[in-house]
Amino acid sequence: MKKTISIALAACMLVMCMFALTSCSGLSGTYENETLGTKTTYKFGAFGKYTKTVDSPIGEDEVVEGKYEISDDGNEIIFIYEDEEGEEFRLPVSFEKGDGYIKIAGVEFKKK
Repeated sequence: MKKTISIALAACMLVMCMFALTSCSGLSGTYENETLGTKTTYKFGAFGKYTKTVDSPIGEDEVVEGKYEISDDGNEIIFIYEDEEGEEFRLPVSFEKGDGYIKIAGVEFKKK
């Protein structure tokens, strides 16, 4: 009986830890902004990954993929990506999260 209760408690603790880890990323879904005909889309996925797409009416579209982190105080987002040579870059910018929107570097993106 003790062994069964111990196994059940261990399983519950494992499930709780999984929920805690998945809620840490803070962002999920797609956010868009359109300014002067240029549409910028951020898609945030699992494990802190993101894709940024800029659809420009002039020139070629731009797609950047990488990872992101949100600072402990929630006021900064750090985009992490690699260049063609594999060198890692970290780009910290101001960040704000609201109901149905986020602001990155002062630009508002609405959740889709």
